[in-house]
Amino acid sequence: MSVSHDESDQRSLATHIRYFMGALFLFQVAVMSLIALVYAIEPQAFLGFVVASLVAHLAVTTFLLVMRHDFYLKQTGAPLSRVNLANRITLFRISSMPTLVTLLVLAGEHPVTPLLVVLTVAAFFSDFVDGKVSRSTGQVTRIGQYLDSMSDYAVLIAVSVALIELDLISPWLFALVMVRLIAQGLAMWLLLMYHGSVDARATFLGKASVFATMTLYVLSLFQLFPAAAGVVRRIVSIGEYTLAGIVVVSLGEKLKLVFDGFQKPPTPPRGMHS
Repeated sequence: MSVSHDESDQRSLATHIRYFMGALFLFQVAVMSLIALVYAIEPQAFLGFVVASLVAHLAVTTFLLVMRHDFYLKQTGAPLSRVNLANRITLFRISSMPTLVTLLVLAGEHPVTPLLVVLTVAAFFSDFVDGKVSRSTGQVTRIGQYLDSMSDYAVLIAVSVALIELDLISPWLFALVMVRLIAQGLAMWLLLMYHGSVDARATFLGKASVFATMTLYVLSLFQLFPAAAGVVRRIVSIGEYTLAGIVVVSLGEKLKLVFDGFQKPPTPPRGMHS
């Protein structure tokens, strides 16, 4: 299927990307400003958040502008002139990562744990909402598949690092999850360089791995509540071995898919999609 990108649509899309990402950045700063006031967060911590959030939003904006030819509907090949609803949900989740990580870091010194649990659950839940929205509205896009994978990496890597710093998950599980995420990210990048595009659709085992990891991570946060810490820690310890099995199996599946991908002949550099 040939996808024709009208120049005016591309300009409109580029403008909308910049405005939307800028709005997301300002929203996150506004939310963290309110949190800083309510919980008396130190100015240095708030400034660190602003810098990290700005860098993250600029990086995502640059990626979207470079990949703007992938803003098209997979069903019809029709190009988009604006970021659609499903992709907005995904981008909001990615945009929230600096806020979530900051709260995770602050949880040891400030009583932000209830807020942290709510935001973590909301971020994880939105991972399933955007896909449902895109399919139910016929708005499945190529860029959406890339962004969904990116958001999974961003959420899990950011939360994994924060949880290991807070000693809420075992070091061996952290290492296994990092190997899984880094290996998959590297494999997708190599396939993208080799073929000019890559099928970013998640498999059942891939989704099961993400869901199991997110579920265990949310549960592990309840260790921050002193009254429940002992019981939750025992449950998390058992859950870690279950998660490890799922991650190992899904990693094996991913390696096979990558191997199969390299068996296909390389495609020429991408100008237009077909």
